[in-house]
Amino acid sequence: MKKQLWKKALCASIAVMMSASLLASCGNSGDKGDLGVAQPDEDGNVTLTITDWETENLNQAMQKAFDEEFSKDHPNIKVKIQPAPLGDYAVKLGQMISSGTAPDIFQFGDTDGYSFTQRGLLYDWRDYFEKDKAIVDDMYPGIMDTWIMEDGTVTGLPALLNVLGIFYNKDILAAAGLDEPQNGWTYEEMFSYAEQLKGGDGEYGIYGLSMNYVWANVLSVGNGGQVYKDDVLSPTKFTWDDKFYEAVEMFKEHIASGAVTPPTYETTNIQDIFRQGQIPMLQYGQWLISDLINNPNEDLNWGYVSNPMGSEKITTEGGGSIGWMSPKQIQAPDEIWELMKFMATDMYTSALKVSPVAACASKTPSESFFNTVIEAGHADAAEAVDYMMNVETKISGIYPSWKPEVEKEINNVWNDVLTGAKDISELKTVEEKVNQIIANSNEE
Repeated sequence: MKKQLWKKALCASIAVMMSASLLASCGNSGDKGDLGVAQPDEDGNVTLTITDWETENLNQAMQKAFDEEFSKDHPNIKVKIQPAPLGDYAVKLGQMISSGTAPDIFQFGDTDGYSFTQRGLLYDWRDYFEKDKAIVDDMYPGIMDTWIMEDGTVTGLPALLNVLGIFYNKDILAAAGLDEPQNGWTYEEMFSYAEQLKGGDGEYGIYGLSMNYVWANVLSVGNGGQVYKDDVLSPTKFTWDDKFYEAVEMFKEHIASGAVTPPTYETTNIQDIFRQGQIPMLQYGQWLISDLINNPNEDLNWGYVSNPMGSEKITTEGGGSIGWMSPKQIQAPDEIWELMKFMATDMYTSALKVSPVAACASKTPSESFFNTVIEAGHADAAEAVDYMMNVETKISGIYPSWKPEVEKEINNVWNDVLTGAKDISELKTVEEKVNQIIANSNEE
């Protein structure tokens, strides 16, 4: 699972490069059932192929669900998983779709789904979705907001949701005389912990804290500010208000004190360092829970709590759903839709018992995730994920075609502002440039 972490966090944490040779093996040989051209034969039999970035044990659990559960109701449909590493995943998929060699279904995040829709690369599921709209009734609120485009295009079905929380070392906190943090704690409380946990020689109190402009807005909205954009999918204006700049100052203060890792801190393998018991607190996606449970360090006494919130309103980062989509040239939409519905719901009831990587977009199969984590002795982790899943006020990243240009303008100064190399006033100039970019885009 994962995404865009999600989008962001979700996917940003996996650092393997996409193998060209692997993707080449996904090419179309011309036989029925090959990637991108699967179609039922004269007897109605078809083999559908899936590409994802999941771990081997989760893929094995998924394949078992296909063979033992899905096939009972759909004996004419066979399913094959073609796993792929995440690096360059979107780029390679775009190339495969354009050349007609893509899989029938692939794992993708909502942000990339929007981009691929704009490029005309995805199959539009709106007619099927209209017939099965009841599937949304079991989803967490607002999940489909980034899967249904402005023109009504339905990019696919969301399946897993990513959240960022705080992993913590219970023994290190106890040695510092600190109680375990509770869901709903504030940024002020988290920074207070970080200040007390920091040490000399570059030992920080909290590692990997997200401090980009979206997360600054999560904090600012929670403290009474406004969302920085005026629409989820098609924003026409950026507004960084006073509360936003207060949030930036808060980040700056604790970076300067050494309580928080700076934005340029190298986070490769940071989760392994936490596993070794060397980090007091670590902001990370919930998928690390599965790894800590399945590959435990018996000497590590860890906990997981919700990401800190603002002092006035509970907020979190949104837009991190991962799900299933198809290329525009599929030949068996009826069969693919049936499989896609299974993959977004019932498949995870059994698969997440093996690898509890995330809760689902739908509530019913999510119980498998929560129960598995609780049975492993980590009820606090299950409660933290559930708490963040139910947060109503979510701040998401941006999607339109002008996003790269906007991101470039922001990134030119953002880290320098956080580290004090540039004055915070330079963000005002960036804000003006960003709004000009948006205005120019709307005029085209």
